[in-house]
Amino acid sequence: MRLPLTVFVLCLSFVLSASNSTAAIAPASAEYLEYLSTPEMLRAQRYGSYIPERNVDIADPAIFLPSTRIFPPVYDLRLMQGLTPIRDQGWTSACWCFSCCAALESRALLSGFGTYDFSENNIYYGHGYVGEHIGGNRIMSTTYLMRGVGPVLESQDPFQFDIGQYHAGLTPAAFVPEAVWLPQELDISLIKEAIVDYGALDVAINFTDSYFNSVNNSYYYPGYAGADTNHLVNIVGWNDNYPTAGGVGAWIVRNCWSTSWGESGYFYVSYRDYFITRYPAYWPEIRSYNSQQQILQYDDVGYIGDWGYGNDTACSLIKYDIPAGYKLSRIGSYTTSSPSNVDYRVYDGFDGISATGLLAQTELEIHPYHGFYMTDLAEPLYFEEATAVYVLARFVSRNYGYPLAVEYNLSWAATPPISSNVAWVSPSGETGTWEQVGANTGCPIDFCTKLYITPASAAAEDEVQIPATFNISPNPARGEMTLFFQNKTAAQVEISLYNIKGQLVKQELYSNLNSGQQSISMALTTTHGSPLSSGVYLCRLKTGASSQTRLLTVIK
Repeated sequence: MRLPLTVFVLCLSFVLSASNSTAAIAPASAEYLEYLSTPEMLRAQRYGSYIPERNVDIADPAIFLPSTRIFPPVYDLRLMQGLTPIRDQGWTSACWCFSCCAALESRALLSGFGTYDFSENNIYYGHGYVGEHIGGNRIMSTTYLMRGVGPVLESQDPFQFDIGQYHAGLTPAAFVPEAVWLPQELDISLIKEAIVDYGALDVAINFTDSYFNSVNNSYYYPGYAGADTNHLVNIVGWNDNYPTAGGVGAWIVRNCWSTSWGESGYFYVSYRDYFITRYPAYWPEIRSYNSQQQILQYDDVGYIGDWGYGNDTACSLIKYDIPAGYKLSRIGSYTTSSPSNVDYRVYDGFDGISATGLLAQTELEIHPYHGFYMTDLAEPLYFEEATAVYVLARFVSRNYGYPLAVEYNLSWAATPPISSNVAWVSPSGETGTWEQVGANTGCPIDFCTKLYITPASAAAEDEVQIPATFNISPNPARGEMTLFFQNKTAAQVEISLYNIKGQLVKQELYSNLNSGQQSISMALTTTHGSPLSSGVYLCRLKTGASSQTRLLTVIK
């Protein structure tokens, strides 16, 4: 019997009266409530390996203007050596783990971090939510990564299908500091831009056999009101001229059903498919794992819901205990809407009424998309003695009254322990407006803000060096182009040009360039000195151990 949706709405709500305002958990999405009202025995049949997202991503498509960049008619990460081999999820609901790992592996390749095979098994059994293998989504894979427990290597924790278990305590192979969840109805050019800049995208679709054309491996799901997603895959490129049942133009999509399926594991999904670009995600950066870094966090599972006063602004205040001899250099949080603003202040005292002893504050940051973002302090804070600090975070959403990401106990989703006497909430952050939240209060929540600390005596953190900027001017270019970028340290620089078939047409090396802002001019010729033909090329700048790629248009 299907339970009335109102039952779930009531179960998902609790409020806190504070300073003449009422704070509450945001209502769940209609898709999530429908998922909950579907009998468990029918969920797998209807939703496959996908669990609808509980939170509504509020975004106004009008504020996201189309990209001004010029894109080639065909772009394929397979030709860019930007993808690892196709995997096989077998008869499991782990597609969301495979799509996450494929996106991470693609980003590692394209950024110069290296070639990796990350463990899907560790996510599948270690995501922390209720149910070991009932499906997932981009938020669940992100919270696993943001906790700092992964990714780990496939060789450390090989995929064991539905007979495995979680292997805790493994050393991560990398540190993933941020996540981006793109909103619905983005212009197609912005999706292309994300693929070029960050590699394979993690996306959700509805896959139904009857809509698959096995002759040319194309797919088009027209959808309908109330349609459901049931599978996660990766967009790895596009072909503006590819024919599908939905018309001309298709995304090149990577599946996880082995190389015996489709076009050696790939297929082509119509630009007009009902779901293909509704839930894209990527993880923009991969850094070397620093074994000395500790993450101070109260959200043991991660982001569950959105919290606020019905206004665009809300503030959290959280107490953290910094061990003696450590330094604080970064703060990270989830945002709840696209876009969101956030800034932080660190204090050494709080009496329940006002925070005192300002130690550091950050500039206001504007994050265009829903996700998790890290902020560096201008200068690390050093603590010779064990110290309690209070971090005030001010979040501003746009036309969304729930700016704070929170964790709480939701019996059918997650059952984390909730902390006590460490968190307060306010509509403004002003003196006298704070109300305590957490265990044993009327609002049993933890905020999803994290601190990143390392021993003060530790050497500089070993992180991937990524150019602060990389621009080409002019673009389109005729005869010559100039690259502008910034070296963090002195390093060898390699500039490579590829045609849209992925063939190297020119490469130049510059030995031991100094740190700081750089500009390099290059003739638009082949290695043999012949002028480049008109068209779109890929320009890759490799600095030290990392690389970035931009599109370049050459005109005569």
